[in-house]
Amino acid sequence: MKPFNFIPISLAAAIALTSFPGSARAQTFEPPSDPSPGNTTGGASRTGSCFSGGSLMPLAPNADRYFTAAERPTLFVYVPELGAGTSQLFFSIQDEMANQVYETVVPIESGDRVVPLSVPDDAPALEAGRTYRWFASAMCHGELDPDSPVVAALIERLDEGVASSPTDTPTLAEIERLRSSGAWYDAVSAAARLRHEHPHNSEVEAVWQELLNTAGLDSIASEAIAQ
Repeated sequence: MKPFNFIPISLAAAIALTSFPGSARAQTFEPPSDPSPGNTTGGASRTGSCFSGGSLMPLAPNADRYFTAAERPTLFVYVPELGAGTSQLFFSIQDEMANQVYETVVPIESGDRVVPLSVPDDAPALEAGRTYRWFASAMCHGELDPDSPVVAALIERLDEGVASSPTDTPTLAEIERLRSSGAWYDAVSAAARLRHEHPHNSEVEAVWQELLNTAGLDSIASEAIAQ
């Protein structure tokens, strides 16, 4: 894996602020210089608090296991109780040279906790063997500014010979296959889907809890998943 050349996404944020309804002007947005999983910068905008308590948290594995087998994975971020005026997340993916691969604004509602961040079919596919960095930032009062909370994590797409892509109908056996092959992000996505489809299945819940516990995310393992 070649070194990751991180460059702040001020341009991407500016594009987001000028491309979506309600965005009045471009603003400079600087993520942390070394945004490891769970790293949140800021906590309030110039016009008030983004959250009434807690911090954003990416659902990302610890250490070096940050893989996906999917061309367009679904990622997740934990969102604490929202403050007044916060109803959107800015989600983006960059390649090793900080080229913007995908970006969008994701609506969130009060009560949402574990929020899925999906990459649609018409977005560029992640390339096998390449490492990317994904970001989620709260748009406090519909804006991004230097104090906007942001989290970031790495994701690398596995070669097809290492792990096959997740299916559209996940099972407990597939979750174990994905986890064993290192595709942690895909195992979490499959477990999240099963957890939604079978909310009272204790075996599914145990698998979900174990996946998050092994990544040090036990504090949010019991939170509901937004749909």
